[in-house]
Amino acid sequence: EDLKEHDIASIGKCKEKLDGLENELDQSDGKDDEDTLLLRKIDALSIRHMHLSSLNLKKDAVQKDLVSKMADVKLEIVNNLEKKERLVNETEEARTVLSSACARLGLHIHI
Repeated sequence: EDLKEHDIASIGKCKEKLDGLENELDQSDGKDDEDTLLLRKIDALSIRHMHLSSLNLKKDAVQKDLVSKMADVKLEIVNNLEKKERLVNETEEARTVLSSACARLGLHIHI
């Protein structure tokens, strides 16, 4: 009977140890799920970071293109202003020449 009680006590200790190990395993399973979730979040953030980096590169390219186009438009405006100034000067010269010719001919035409 001592042997039987010893076996029962031994079985009880084994059962406690088994319960403890199962509990520890359950806790580590939850930890694995949490780690997996964190890894998925890290992957999603990495993908998002690559996408944002790509957008930044595109934004930089668009900004460079915009600056280039603005420079082209500015040059065109400067050219147009110079052309306008030249036309104003030529018109003034033509009026002076026409006015002189009219005066020599004795014509009184307001130009």
